[in-house]
Amino acid sequence: MTRVRKNLQCTVCGLEAVFHFEQKVMGRHTAQYFHCPHCSCIFVPQPHWLPEAYEQALNVFDTGAVSRNLWLARITAAILYMHCGPREQYLDYAAGYGLFVRLMRDVGFDYFWADPHASNLFARGFEQQQGTRYAAVTAFEVLEHLTDPVVDMGRLAEITDTVIVSTELWSDQPPTATEWWYYGFEHGQHVMFYSRRTLEVLAARHGYRLISDGRSLHVFTRRPDPEGVLCQIITKGRASRKALRRAVRGPDALRLPPYWLTGPRLSVTKIEQAVRRQMSPKTMPDHELLRARFAEELHADRRC
Repeated sequence: MTRVRKNLQCTVCGLEAVFHFEQKVMGRHTAQYFHCPHCSCIFVPQPHWLPEAYEQALNVFDTGAVSRNLWLARITAAILYMHCGPREQYLDYAAGYGLFVRLMRDVGFDYFWADPHASNLFARGFEQQQGTRYAAVTAFEVLEHLTDPVVDMGRLAEITDTVIVSTELWSDQPPTATEWWYYGFEHGQHVMFYSRRTLEVLAARHGYRLISDGRSLHVFTRRPDPEGVLCQIITKGRASRKALRRAVRGPDALRLPPYWLTGPRLSVTKIEQAVRRQMSPKTMPDHELLRARFAEELHADRRC
């Protein structure tokens, strides 16, 4: 006998979502997937297996974790320098073991870590400062894990005007259970899936505008982009020299080597290389800062 499945309220737009398919996750839990025809998201209601799925913060199937962090550090360095500036404070939300935070501090950005479900291994001493407002927050491979993305994005919207995220998008028709690897049935951690339309709805609900490459990298921002540098970097992977020169002026203006002054545009790789040349890594200053903190704590313990 076929079980009758009722439609549900969409977790993003609040309108009616329809049953899409049913599938086993982690080899033993039955999950139902619903599709919202209004905002084009796919979601799993009440994923009761998540505590089990998160016994390890990094699932064994995520073989791209390191290469993804290296790539994201390069493009994020270009985005932040040109869109927000090199002297601001930044936060990585749901930062895992802190590899990305360490990579960004090694470039020279004043980056901090936040993740209630993981141990900070690579960026200890640089945890989120409560009450601080950040120039931008990154949340990479996070949105697909959220059971209520509207609420979580609302928390970020209170502390920043720019949120940079990565998550794979689907387009055209909602993929079936066998058509898309990103469902991640093996590990059961992915419970929310987005199209570009979904991200546009999510952005509008919090006063952001969306800039997306249409595939995996997306920016929610309230900051102006008068020269279009952010849009060029995200959608084309490069930016015009004219826009780069106009976007940041004064002492932080991006200085380009003379031998790069051929052709009208610079790739993200070239922009990131120029950013690295111009910024001072925090690797050794952080080392000295942590040594000083250790000495202070040791001195305080001895007085007690």
